[in-house]
Amino acid sequence: MKTRITPGIILIGLFAMSLGASGWADQTRPWPGLREHTPRVHAFVGARIVVAPGDVMESATLVIRDGNIVAVGKDVRPPADARIWDLEGRTIYAGLIDLYTRHGVGADGSHRGGPPGGAAEGTTDKAAPRGSPYWNAKISPERSAAELFSPDADGAKKLRSQGITLVMSVPDGGIITGTGALVTTGDGESNDLVVESDVALALQYETGGRSDKSYPGSLMGVMALIRQSFLDADWYERAHTAWSEKGDFERPETNMSLKRLGQLKAVGTPLLITAGNDRSFLRSVLLAKELELPAIVLGSNQEYRRLDAIAAAGLPVILPLNFPETPSVKTPEQA
Repeated sequence: MKTRITPGIILIGLFAMSLGASGWADQTRPWPGLREHTPRVHAFVGARIVVAPGDVMESATLVIRDGNIVAVGKDVRPPADARIWDLEGRTIYAGLIDLYTRHGVGADGSHRGGPPGGAAEGTTDKAAPRGSPYWNAKISPERSAAELFSPDADGAKKLRSQGITLVMSVPDGGIITGTGALVTTGDGESNDLVVESDVALALQYETGGRSDKSYPGSLMGVMALIRQSFLDADWYERAHTAWSEKGDFERPETNMSLKRLGQLKAVGTPLLITAGNDRSFLRSVLLAKELELPAIVLGSNQEYRRLDAIAAAGLPVILPLNFPETPSVKTPEQA
């Protein structure tokens, strides 16, 4: 069978998944009726294929079997059981990855779970606290984008239109905001879209606005709270270990935030730090070194101000593509 597709560009990451989505969905839940076992083999022929930057194949063939690319090249022959897609005049390239989004977790990073900590200090939420959180609700490492994620078909469609097929969804709200998850921008249920959870622990230097009178209200306080939370997590682990071995003193409190923070640090989960300017970038370098954790920095487009020092730090950087407006320098005072 040969299918003709009109000229344009194919994003191989999501296009391939959409061709066989019904075959890989519902892998563990009961299947209603008879289960189909239609072969999911597709051959894209005659396309211009961008394998990597500078590595381009003209009039090549790409074969996908069960969602995996198994062959690509000019001399590849389509398998006998493949559905043939005529892509003459079209270009195939790998989907792009956006490493910092709120996709599927809501603008405040709490699509399903709501703000952490309830009425605990550090929040204006009047609801009763849930679970056993940290005393300051701006520290919530127990939040997971993989658990908060809810499919957003409209948002995914917009991302695909930009060539983006995989994103890192990151919870928002607070200082230590939770762990990010890798998510595809295809259509389907959360079980099919979430690729990897707990990829990085998101952290931002949030001091709140005028309406937020809670601690911390300054950058100095933010840095102190981050350090204190990690010190508390270390104490929490040692206290519970000692109590389980001896039990001859009062049982330590249960705190899901500190337990989770200790677990993430123990396995070396990278920090994903939002740096609002070049100074915050260098501050993040020192923080990661102090906490003995790898770090990725979401830049601010101001890195050029301290480029030598930032380059010397050697940390991976996510550069935003939404550049800020050009500042006005019409007067010496503004400049």
